[in-house]
Amino acid sequence: MGSNYNPATASNELEMWQAETFDAKRIDLELGWAESIGLNTMRVFLHDLLWKQDAEGFKKRIDIFLTIANKHRIKPLFVLFDSCWDPAPKLGPQLPPRPGIHNSRWVQSPGAAALDEFRRSIRGWKLM
Repeated sequence: MGSNYNPATASNELEMWQAETFDAKRIDLELGWAESIGLNTMRVFLHDLLWKQDAEGFKKRIDIFLTIANKHRIKPLFVLFDSCWDPAPKLGPQLPPRPGIHNSRWVQSPGAAALDEFRRSIRGWKLM
């Protein structure tokens, strides 16, 4: 049993994983709560911009997360692509959540610009 997971201190997956806002203590607290009510899996979203910005640091933060999840006997399911909400993700400080709007600051991964770049790059490809 499980749920989607993003710490309460992060408005989206960028804020969850960026070096400046990654909050291992909060993650440990919240995954402890999850364990205490019998959850054993969490769907966790990753973002391509984090890899482009700092792949080594991103991998280290993922490893910290995995260590915390293992401590609480929680198996994460990482989501690599997500096309929901804001199509123009940007690294750095994220806007605060908008009250009353579910996932109000969630961002797509990859964003529309990256998808357009990919579409332009494959024009002329012939599918077999």
